[in-house]
Amino acid sequence: MKAPLEYLDLHLKVLVLEHGRGRVVQSLARICGVSEDSIEAELILAAQRSSQKSPKKMSTSAELLDKIAISDGSKRDALATLLREFENKRFLGEMRLVLKFLREHQVSTVPKTRLSGLPKVLSILANLSQDKLDALVADCNSDASRSGYSHLAGAIMGQKSP
Repeated sequence: MKAPLEYLDLHLKVLVLEHGRGRVVQSLARICGVSEDSIEAELILAAQRSSQKSPKKMSTSAELLDKIAISDGSKRDALATLLREFENKRFLGEMRLVLKFLREHQVSTVPKTRLSGLPKVLSILANLSQDKLDALVADCNSDASRSGYSHLAGAIMGQKSP
């Protein structure tokens, strides 16, 4: 369902297309009891404000790891290894695997990209036991972590798939 502002934007676009920007500005000025110049000035300010907004900066994996307060050194090392493997696509290397991992841990939010799911993945990993983290690290180092494409390529070339 579209938000009310999206509907307003659509209506305004239709009005501008039907009547032209100048007539829409004239009508707004008359309805609001202000000059056309003040409406134009407000439109320019609004455009400048929206263009000045900087895009949201994605946190690096090191920053994400620093945000999680983990005092256990071996657990922190395992998390750092899994983050590195995630970045190298050897741990949850495909979007479908990230989604599966999140579903298995009852996370209902769906990230738009594999990288945008990293904060949720990391928070889940931080709550896992050391044994489970070690098993995930070991799995990254085995051939079982190969992508679906590499399994398919191996099958085509006649190699055994693990």
